[in-house]
Amino acid sequence: MRRAQLGLVTACLLAFVAAFVGCNGSDTTPQPPENNGGSTTQTGTETPVAPPPVAEGPKRTFEIDPDNSAVEWNAHVPIGTRVGGWTTFEGAFEMTGDSIETLQGTVTVDMNSAYSDAVEITNKLKGDEHFFQPKEHPTSTFKLSSVKKGAAGYDVVGDFTIRGITKSFTFPAEIEVKEGTLTAKAKFDMNRQDFGITYQSTIGDYAINDICQLILDIVANEKAAAAPAAAPAAATDAPAAAPGA
Repeated sequence: MRRAQLGLVTACLLAFVAAFVGCNGSDTTPQPPENNGGSTTQTGTETPVAPPPVAEGPKRTFEIDPDNSAVEWNAHVPIGTRVGGWTTFEGAFEMTGDSIETLQGTVTVDMNSAYSDAVEITNKLKGDEHFFQPKEHPTSTFKLSSVKKGAAGYDVVGDFTIRGITKSFTFPAEIEVKEGTLTAKAKFDMNRQDFGITYQSTIGDYAINDICQLILDIVANEKAAAAPAAAPAAATDAPAAAPGA
C-alpha cells in the first residue's frame, strides 16, 4: 500500500515539474543566429539577377563622375583607425523613367590606385604580398542586381568581386535622382577575411580588425538620349531632265 502511495506522489511531483518548466522555463529550441551587421554574404555564389520592376518611361543611363565621387574604406588598428580608398574607378547605371527600383549597373575599381593615410600602408596596399594583390587582381567590381525601397532609404543587393572572390551583399543606401544627376551614399561593414585579404606582418594579421567599413559616395550624370535616326529622303518618280533641255 505504501509503495502505491509513494508511486502516486512521485507521479504528481513529476507532473508539477513538467508543467512549471513548460510555463516558466526557458525555451531550449535552437534559434537561428541574429544578423547584427549591415550586410549579408553568400559564399561562392552570385546574386540571381531579378527582373527589374515594370516601370514606364524612357531608358536612362547615368555615368559615374569620378571627380565628384569617392570609394573609401576605414579599418580599426590598435593605434586607432586607418583610412584610405581608390582614386580610379568607373561605372554606369541604367533605370527606367523615374523608378529608382529599376536601377542596374556595374562599378569597376582600379586596385592599383589604392591610397591610405600613411605612405607605408599605401605601399603595402599596392604590394603583391599584402592585402589586394593588384598585380594578380588589377580590378574589383560591384554588380548591382536590385534596389528596393526600405524603411530608411533603399536596400541595395549586389555582388562584390575582390581578389577573384565573389560575395553577395545587401546594404542600406541613400539614392536620389534629380535634375539629371544620380547620387548614392552608403556606409556598411565588410569582413576582409571573406575575400582572403590578410596582412602578412611580423606582428600578425590580428593587428587589423577583420570588420572593415566600405564608404561609397557616388555621383553619376545622365547621358543625353541619342537623337533618332533621320528618315531617308523620299524617292521621286519624276524622270530626269533630258540633256540640253
